[in-house]
Amino acid sequence: MNPSSPSPAIPVVASLTVERVIRAPRSRVFAAFASVDELKQWFGPGECHVTDGEMRFESGGSYRLTMLTTDFGLADLVGEYREVVPDRRLVFTWRWTGNEAMEPWGEMLVTLELDDAPEGGTRLVLTHEGFLAPEIREGHEEGWDGSFEKLKRCHGR
Repeated sequence: MNPSSPSPAIPVVASLTVERVIRAPRSRVFAAFASVDELKQWFGPGECHVTDGEMRFESGGSYRLTMLTTDFGLADLVGEYREVVPDRRLVFTWRWTGNEAMEPWGEMLVTLELDDAPEGGTRLVLTHEGFLAPEIREGHEEGWDGSFEKLKRCHGR
């Protein structure tokens, strides 16, 4: 290999985009992402949930959420907040640690955008990028779908 050539990248399969309308103001929906106590109320599909965590919710800050997952047991979800624009936009890295089954999935990127929905409430658009295999993408899509159903129940239909 030529030393000036870039090293081969790990192939990324796909990203996913999830859109929802939450019948709550943007400030309320944004706040649902801003603390461990808030995330404990809704984050995780079905029986999966946040058990503990810590976060510094600001650009350049970091987070760690300990989650009890239904398929893999306990795992830590960690990352860094790259962009925090109150009530508008949130960009953060996403990486599973502390669980041999999930660690190989690598680091991903999540972008959350919030706008006023024409019919009232908040239009939420989430893009999750960097999946290394289709089944990882599918599992995360199910995770976001289930989480957002809980969010709707907690903060408005």
